Amino acid sequence: MKAETGRGMYVKYRKEREIMAEIKYHSSAEVPTLQIAGDFTESDNEVFQTVTGNIPAEEKELYLDLTELNYIDSAGIGNLLRLKMNSHKTGRTMKMSEASSEVMRIFRVSGITRMFE
Repeated sequence: MKAETGRGMYVKYRKEREIMAEIKYHSSAEVPTLQIAGDFTESDNEVFQTVTGNIPAEEKELYLDLTELNYIDSAGIGNLLRLKMNSHKTGRTMKMSEASSEVMRIFRVSGITRMFE
């Protein structure tokens, strides 16, 4: 696992997979952005918790950039739902970018599309 801090946090994680999930938090953007790219699976739980746990509480908006997300499993969906619920509790709003047709299909089937509108 590799983590860099500063203006944001960047973590690249590989655990016996060919495709890495890249989870980045950018605080320098106009709206703070959490970017998830690659395949977001159960193996990425620890990294996701590390990155999202370091998002400052005073950030009242968070943009979820999934434009480079190829695949998400139920654990990844669970992580996004927990982030959404925790954000709601703290008064933070979250909006989601567009995602690939495959990821959007997974979101529609799981019923979470409406949570990020």
